[in-house]
Amino acid sequence: MERWQSEVERAQHGDDAAFCELVRQFEHLAYGYAYSRLRDRQLAEDSVQEAFLEAYRGLAQLRAANAFPAWLRRIVHKQCDRLTRRARVETQALTPELDRERNEPTPLQAAEKREMRETVQRALNELPEHERAATVLFYIGEYTQREIAGFLEIPETTVNNRLSSARRHLKERMISMVKDTIREQAPDAEAKADQILFLLTFGKGLHSGVPILKVLEQTEQAVKTAPMREVARSIRTAITAGSSVVKPMNSSGNLFPPMVMALVSAGEQVGALDYALLAASTWLSTGSFVLHPTLFAPQMAHWLLCAARSQKATEVLVDTSRTMENGDPKAATVWTEYAFKDGSRRPATQAVWHGHVGQLTQDLMAHTQFDEQQTGNELRGTLRLNIRGSDQFNNVPISFRPLRKGQMIRISLGSV
Repeated sequence: MERWQSEVERAQHGDDAAFCELVRQFEHLAYGYAYSRLRDRQLAEDSVQEAFLEAYRGLAQLRAANAFPAWLRRIVHKQCDRLTRRARVETQALTPELDRERNEPTPLQAAEKREMRETVQRALNELPEHERAATVLFYIGEYTQREIAGFLEIPETTVNNRLSSARRHLKERMISMVKDTIREQAPDAEAKADQILFLLTFGKGLHSGVPILKVLEQTEQAVKTAPMREVARSIRTAITAGSSVVKPMNSSGNLFPPMVMALVSAGEQVGALDYALLAASTWLSTGSFVLHPTLFAPQMAHWLLCAARSQKATEVLVDTSRTMENGDPKAATVWTEYAFKDGSRRPATQAVWHGHVGQLTQDLMAHTQFDEQQTGNELRGTLRLNIRGSDQFNNVPISFRPLRKGQMIRISLGSV
């Protein structure tokens, strides 16, 4: 029996430490696969975090421990599909603006490293997707072809054939660059496992009714790495000093999933923080939660969706990575489109200013009467819209997913 099989069985019986060990062992496989499909480092990390949370929630239903690698890969695949349906993914270098080097490079060194990453990225993009996946998985860690084959659910000979074909395409000098760049930019598996432990401990503590300051103290004691202990300590210190809860949580990078941040932020704004924290903790543990239908619906309908509905649009698409300058850089707005039943699209008549992007998900929550039972990564409910020129209100079913800045927000308005 593989070592991880016993850890799967222990995790199925509630051992969170065993599950975090699985995260440590499979982080690079999951991330490498997500990156090979999404070709964007942050999107890949987001999808893997949500995949591991989903795996944690559903692990008890896994019938055979030896099926875990392929089962996890299918969950990652599903999370990638969700992101590609909702986000405009652009080809980027293997690392974004933030370098992980401990020593600050000189401008020349930084330029050379950036050029190498871009060269590697272009070479990887030219590979067929199945070859790109095999290549990234092979070079990202110490995984054998047998392990990669089990993860991808293909014969080991197929992995070997794909790697051989990729090597012919990449050529010898490029292979060395690909190997070095992929390994250099791979996420720290120990850190990722500790992030999952942080979220599980944080969520379980809140769900059991423990006050948030005590939960953060427990979380600080439970995590293994100094950075995660510092996150728990800094949030606790900020709250003790009178800060809002969401502000220090938002300062912890991308640790907290978008759904958690959306719920906590909304709860803080309407004076229902305890309720929102409980909903967020339940979502972390189970992927679903019960939401009081009128909790976040005290005000008028959202103007952007009113305008969309008046034109009989079925969706609003807000691409936070694109800009419409309208001839004046100071008046730049975010690219916003309406989608219609016949598949056509056209620019929205209402602009979304850059300064309002961060509030868009919050505004949606404030004007929606939510379904009581929520499941998955989208919020569903009913928006009460007053169409211009009419004294009547329309109750419009909508669904949307809290996303990070830089991704496309797709808001479905139901049937027209």
